[in-house]
Amino acid sequence: MLVILAACGLAFALVFIAVVLVKHTATLRDPLVVWDRIQGFEYLPVRIRAWLFSYALGIANPYSRSINCRFTEETKQVSNPFRSVHAGALVTFGETVGALALFTLLGKKDRAILTNIQVEYVRVARGLLTASATVSEEALRKSCISPLAQELEADLAKEKASSSNSGSTVNKDTSTTTPGIGSVTGGRATGNNLFVTDVLIRNANFDIVAKLALTWKTDLKND
Repeated sequence: MLVILAACGLAFALVFIAVVLVKHTATLRDPLVVWDRIQGFEYLPVRIRAWLFSYALGIANPYSRSINCRFTEETKQVSNPFRSVHAGALVTFGETVGALALFTLLGKKDRAILTNIQVEYVRVARGLLTASATVSEEALRKSCISPLAQELEADLAKEKASSSNSGSTVNKDTSTTTPGIGSVTGGRATGNNLFVTDVLIRNANFDIVAKLALTWKTDLKND
C-alpha cells in the first residue's frame, strides 16, 4: 500500500513539475523545444506526455484549447457518420502541424497570420494519421521580397546559367514548376509577405489521405 501511495505521489509530483515547466516555456516560437523537454520526462506515460504537449499548445494558441485539440488515438468524437475522421478535424490537424512547422522558424518579433487554406481530400481517413510539413528558413525569408524583385532575381539566375563557349551560347532554363497542393517542399514564397506551407496527412500505410496548402501573411523583422 505504501509503495502504491509513493508511486502515485511521485507521478503527481512529476506531472506538477512538468506542467509548471510547460506553462513557462509553452510558446509556438519553439514548439520542438517544448516537445523535446516534455519527452525528457521518461517516467511519465506516453499519453500523459502527449497531454502535456496539448496543454502547452493550448497556452500558446487559445483556439486549440477551445476545441480541446489533443494528440491522441482516434475516437468517435472526431469521426463522421461514415466511421472515418471528419473533414473538419483533418483541416484542424493539418493547420496545427503546418503552424508548428512555420512558427519554429519565427523570431520573437516576427508575426504570421493565416489568410487562406486549400485542402484536397484524397481518400477516406481512418486509424493512425500523421501530418508532416517542412519549412526552410531561406524560403521563408524570400516571402519579404516583392514579386518584381523575385522576377528580377529569376532573370539574373537565368543570365548566370547562360554560358558562352567559343562564341556559342548555351541557354540553360532554370525555371521550376510551382508545386501543387501538399507537395513536400520547404515552403513557397509568393511575394508581398505571403508564404505557403504545404502539409501532407498520411495514414498508417503511408498513403496520403489529405493535402493542404496554408497561405500566411508574414511580418518578419529580420532580428
